[in-house]
Amino acid sequence: MEDTKIIKQHYAYMFRVDLSNNQNSKLQIEEWLDKFNFTHWHGCHEIGTETKKHHFQMVVWREHKYQQNQITQARNWWRNKTNSKTHGVALTSARKVSSLVSYSAKEIEENEKKGEINKIISNLSKEQLINIPKWESKTAVKLKNLEKMEKMIKKLGVHLGKNEFCKELNKIYFQIYGKPLMHRNTYIKYLYRYKYMDDAQILNLIFPFGIPGDESLIYEDDNYAKMQKQNAKVY
Repeated sequence: MEDTKIIKQHYAYMFRVDLSNNQNSKLQIEEWLDKFNFTHWHGCHEIGTETKKHHFQMVVWREHKYQQNQITQARNWWRNKTNSKTHGVALTSARKVSSLVSYSAKEIEENEKKGEINKIISNLSKEQLINIPKWESKTAVKLKNLEKMEKMIKKLGVHLGKNEFCKELNKIYFQIYGKPLMHRNTYIKYLYRYKYMDDAQILNLIFPFGIPGDESLIYEDDNYAKMQKQNAKVY
């Protein structure tokens, strides 16, 4: 059970590689999993219904989140190793882990009925497989919360004043995340999106003394910009 909790806290990725189902392919996959620090994996070999391509479809987990350059390195390891004329490999953040696992679990069940257990590649126990449909990856939770927040913000309409809009935005954020919204740029993003701020006001926030090298672009009609300019010290 403890190991199951650990996997849930890890970052999940969807992994597909165009390889035939043989021992050498599995050894290559295991070498790759070890080299790039994946702790758990689950999937099976299948043949595309339309493309007829042999490939392994998997969900793989690692303790630390990948940066984009690390994902590229992990993909590039497969260069000239797949049976595809193109790169033949995909590695992306898995938003719907349960769906991916349920999909491969269905393939596994069919393989077991046919006695083709050799198509499966996994280091998860049956208990872990049973619990996976209850999981949500960190990415999935983050995106779901963001979608929920933006849906609630959209319902606010444009009848509020700027100050009231910010107060409501803070209430929505607290309702979803359990803490007040302390990120200035988040307020600015939604104020701009819902037309509470215009382009000139955004530029004045970034360049309160005017855009460097072009004094003509100082917005003289903005009181805050004029005040900042007047109070600027000359050294």
